[in-house]
Amino acid sequence: MYSYLFSSRRRLSLLSEVITMNLKYQREDKIATFTDEFECKLGQTPPNWQFCTIFESTVIIWNLELTESDNSYWICLTQLDARDVYPPILKLSMKLNVLNFYGKTQKSLQYCIEDWPLGHRYGVFQWATNFEGNLTALVADAIKNKQTIQVVTHMDFMIDDLSDLDYLMRDDGAPSLPATLEFYFDAFTNQSRHDLKLRTSDGSQFITTSHALLFLTSSYFRENLKISTSDYTVVGVDSLDTIDICLNFMVTRFYKKPAVLSPKLAFDIFTLATQWNVFNPYILTISLKRQLFEELKKNHGDLEYVCNMLIVAEDAKFPNVQSCCIATLVYYHFNDFMRITDGTWCGALCGSWWNPIHPLKGRLVERREGADDHWRNR
Repeated sequence: MYSYLFSSRRRLSLLSEVITMNLKYQREDKIATFTDEFECKLGQTPPNWQFCTIFESTVIIWNLELTESDNSYWICLTQLDARDVYPPILKLSMKLNVLNFYGKTQKSLQYCIEDWPLGHRYGVFQWATNFEGNLTALVADAIKNKQTIQVVTHMDFMIDDLSDLDYLMRDDGAPSLPATLEFYFDAFTNQSRHDLKLRTSDGSQFITTSHALLFLTSSYFRENLKISTSDYTVVGVDSLDTIDICLNFMVTRFYKKPAVLSPKLAFDIFTLATQWNVFNPYILTISLKRQLFEELKKNHGDLEYVCNMLIVAEDAKFPNVQSCCIATLVYYHFNDFMRITDGTWCGALCGSWWNPIHPLKGRLVERREGADDHWRNR
């Protein structure tokens, strides 16, 4: 298990810039324990560290800071990542050591909090402690003597909480499409009332609907569809599932959950819903993101699948799915991922040129170059 410094500004560059920390990981009684250590010599600028706790397909990003306020010192631990909801911490302990010239502990303080309160599971939460008043004196003395401090954190989580989708996204998304729709959806389900075919881009497949429904539910069709049109090609869409799922949500507000949601299908649905100006697309994207996370857990062993989902998540601006993909790459595929991208932006870290040609390499390098251009132009 690894712990890494995380750069939120260059999400796809994470694996090329990671710094391995001294992290101990163990499973015991369905509890995951994460231990991180940080060191620095105290000076005028208070130290600040960013790190991750990664378990399977979930990641929590933290900011740890020694800060001063009103001549008192505090240690602040803040959750930073793109989650809507955070899993509760069973136990959080923190130890601050002052090291002598030889790296031996000279002074030490310790603090512990158990059962992180329920009210602090949501959003960004800052936890601070002054170690019962002793921290200020210890830090002031260490600054005066130009000593190095070491901060050690231990965090315990229930494993089930770390992998629980409800601790990643707060909202449930659109309700699933019921087996039988109410009578007032007759205009949607009764094919005898349909007067329009919506075809895939190659024309090989189609689904029927009515002009009235499309005009009623979408400004896109009111502007682009003529009442005399009986056959309409949905440009750029090669899957009937994309049209079917998007149409179902647009008309009924239900999510017609596909048996398998591939990264491409999810992106195509998202793109088409945006084009059609569906009402409240946020609810649809929540449904897509929740199912993508379920698919990611089922396909975590397939490196190419995870990389494709990562690219789709970036294109669709699904940051929490992006974070889950990065966690999966780090937890399950770190060495293989480095080999894929070696010779490009990970080459300096690996120090060798393995497998310079790989189907995913071009797509990942293109993303890296685009990200670099973006931040250079800011």
